[in-house]
This record gives sequence, structure tokens and C-alpha cells, in this order.
Amino acid sequence: MNTSMIDIVKYTGELLENSEICAKEAFRVRELSDKLANQQITISVIGQFKRGKSTLLNKMLGEKLLPVGIVPVTSAVTRIQYGEKAAAVHFGNGIVRPVAFEALSEYISEQKNPDNERGVASVTLKVPAAFLMSGITLVDTPGVGSFHKHNSDAAYAFIKESDAVIFTLSVDSPINEIEINFLKSAKEYAAKFYFAVNKIDVVSEEELSAYLDYCRRLLCQIMEVESVNMYAVSAKNGEGVSTLKESIQNDCEEAARKIIEDSVGMKLKDIIGSTLAQLGLYWNALKMPIGKFDNRFKSMEKYLEDLQKNKKQVRVQLEREADRMIEAFKQTITSHKGEILCMEDSLCKEAQASLNQEMITKLQDACWEMSNEMEARLNEMKTSLADTVSELFGMEYHYEMKTLNLGREEKEGQGTKFKENELLKKDWEEADDNCDRLFEKMFLNYTFQIRSCATNLAERFESEQEKICNELQASLNHILMYRETSTYIVARRIEDLNILTRNLKKIRNQL
Repeated sequence: MNTSMIDIVKYTGELLENSEICAKEAFRVRELSDKLANQQITISVIGQFKRGKSTLLNKMLGEKLLPVGIVPVTSAVTRIQYGEKAAAVHFGNGIVRPVAFEALSEYISEQKNPDNERGVASVTLKVPAAFLMSGITLVDTPGVGSFHKHNSDAAYAFIKESDAVIFTLSVDSPINEIEINFLKSAKEYAAKFYFAVNKIDVVSEEELSAYLDYCRRLLCQIMEVESVNMYAVSAKNGEGVSTLKESIQNDCEEAARKIIEDSVGMKLKDIIGSTLAQLGLYWNALKMPIGKFDNRFKSMEKYLEDLQKNKKQVRVQLEREADRMIEAFKQTITSHKGEILCMEDSLCKEAQASLNQEMITKLQDACWEMSNEMEARLNEMKTSLADTVSELFGMEYHYEMKTLNLGREEKEGQGTKFKENELLKKDWEEADDNCDRLFEKMFLNYTFQIRSCATNLAERFESEQEKICNELQASLNHILMYRETSTYIVARRIEDLNILTRNLKKIRNQL
């Protein structure tokens, strides 16, 4: 290929950025550009349920990080990266919440989070494992083929993000149709495969040899290659795991760039296919009879009107949350007040100042969480709007979701800062024996701050909602050329889309 993969991705991104119809695909291409720039290789452990994927990952990392059990356990995609030990849960509404490792099963196990009722999108773990230092991201995926369909859906969806795959098989079960179909899908996106045959500790050497020969022939046929990388392992006792790790590390040191570029090429081909399909949906929408078209737009307008009518609900919820926080502040102040008032004047003011700083920190945290709750509602609204457009017009409308990190570093770096009330500070400096009055002013200050925060957030939500709804209405009118009377504009837009289609097909053929 004469043109570099970086140039091909860049050119494809420029084509898609100029088309409002292809916003989702343009976003995916930007992610590919980042992957090429960062050279971070994603290796997913995939396979049917109960093949020992989580146990194998724990053994590879030398630590029991992931929950395991005798029934299907993993219910959410879990990324494991190098770093200081930490864990965070990513929810579907954009919120990212730090959690303790001990609490992980509450979010990623089927028993503690059945059918993913918590709305977990994924989990990220940071661990100081030497194996990950070279830029490897290991991913534990839910197993396919179990009763829990959402687990299979999550596993299939994540295949598209994988650069390399550790495909787990098990000697206690022959390769079945579910695994064959999953593998055929995975090979369209991942550039490198490692086949880990697990549970070798439960069979004899003769049985293992026969199983490996059988798997090797079948896997070569499925993958359409002459040979495959197979590793006989026991995730339970660690046998063979070091060989698998060494092979992966050698590949990442010697051929990481090629693996990533090959993977990006496969993913770009898929994105182009999705774009062409999206353009097909767009043409189908334009071919609607005018009466049907009018009815769909009226339904969309009615949906947007209903959203606007219900926007006051968020204001009410924020005000209720403010009331709850004010009551909590009141109880905290009351619980300390008696003890502090019994102190000598100098100690009294010092204790009050310390309590005030503690309360300001709590106030910052409270307002930060209210702000993230408001942003999460906006994310949920965007998802609902996109789903409604898809339902009415049969085409995708893409919104980029705002990530809402609830970690302490993000709070300190971006949160709203509340400074000590200057009048109250002056009262502390000049007061003689009026500590009781200072407690009253302290509470009034907190009450004012929290209510101001709730009001400002409500006004911001209402403004953002109105803006999003108006932009969607205008975009749909423009994209679908609704009631467009200019023949020139219609002809020009059609020609632009035809040019885009031809260019994308050329890139796909080049890939």
C-alpha cells in the first residue's frame, strides 16, 4: 500500500467531517486516529461463557482482580491498564464513578448486577503490572452463549475495539457453533489471535494432544490460514500462562505498530461499510411519500414539545436535592455546635474556622455531584433524541456524550470553588463573644450557596435542553431537506453525497 494508514485515516475523517449524516462514523474515525497516534494496543480475552477468561486474566496479572465463579459471572466489559492501582465504573449516562476493588463484583458480576440493571457501560482498572507497561490494555469481556443475552451483545459489540484477541477454548468441551460464529465475527476486526486452550489440568497428555490436533485443524479452516498460535494453559494453576505472556510481549515489542495498523485498516473498512449503509438509510428516508414525511416530522415536533414541557421536572429534582443537602448541613453543624460553644473564645473561633473549611469541602462535593447529575440528564436526553430520530426516520443522529468523572482529582481541578464568605470571615476576626451568631451566619451562608447552585444548574439545564432541541429540529430540516424549495440546493446536496459515496468506495477497495 503506497499511502500510509495514517494518511488514509486522516483523509477518510476529512470526508466524513464534512457530512452531517455521518457524524457517528466521523467520531469513530477520530478514535482510530488517536489509536495510531498513541500506539496503545487493546488485547481482548473473548470466548464462550465459562471458559475461564477472568481466571486466566487474574493469573496473567499475578493478582485476583476479577470475580470468578462456577456460574456465568462477567456482565460488563472490563479494561485493565497500567497505572497506580485504581478502579472506576463507566455508566451509560456518561458518569464515571471511582470504586474500591472490593466492590467490583457489585457492578461487573451477573449475580450482583443481573441483566446489568445498574446501567454499567464498562469498567476500567489500573494496576502496576509489569506486563502492561509497554502500552497493553487487557480486556475481560462477558462470555457469549449463556442465557443472559445482554452479555453476548456486550461481547460482540466490543469485538470492534480489539486489536488482538486471546480466544479461550476449554478441553472439557469441543468447539461449538456459538464459538465458531463468534470467532468468524472477531476475525473481521482484530489483526492478531492467540488461542488459549484452558483447563489442561483435567485431562491426560494423550487427550490433550488429540484435542489440540483437532482444534488446530478446525481453527485453521475457520481463520483461513495455514497455522495458528495455540497455547495449552491451566488458568487454575498457571501452567503454560508464562509462555502465552512471553509470546504477547514479544509481539508487542517487535510488531505492535503493524498489529495496530492492520487492526485500524480492518476497523476503517467496517466504518466505511457502516457509512455507506447510513447513506442508504438516508436515501430511503428521502423517498418517503410526502404525507408520511409530514407525519413523521409532526411526531418529532410533538416529542420535542413534550420534552420542553417536562423540563421543569429537573428543576424540582435539583431543589429537592438542595433541601436534602441543607438538612444534612444543618445536622452536621448542630452536632458540633454544643461542644464548640463550651470552648474558650479563642479555641471556639478556631474550631468554628476548622468546621467551616470542612463544610466548604462538603459544599464543593455536593455542588459537583448536582452538576454531574444535571449533565447525566442531558446525556440521557441526547440518547432519547437519537433513538427517536432512528425510530421515525430510520437513520442515525449522533451525539457525543460528555464524560462525567466523579474522582477527587477532577473535583479539585474542575469543580466550582466556594470561598469562605468574606463577611463571615470579618465577623470571626472582630467578634468578642458572639460565637452563637456565627453559627447562624455559617448555616445561612451554606444555604444560600447550595440554593444558588441548584438554581443556576436548573437554568443551565433548561437553556441547554432548549438549545439541543432547536438544533435538532433545524438539523433535521436541513439534512432531510424538509420543505426545501431550491432546486439548486437539492441538486448540490445530492451531488455532494454521490461524490462522498464514490470516494468511500475507492478507499474501501484500497483497503
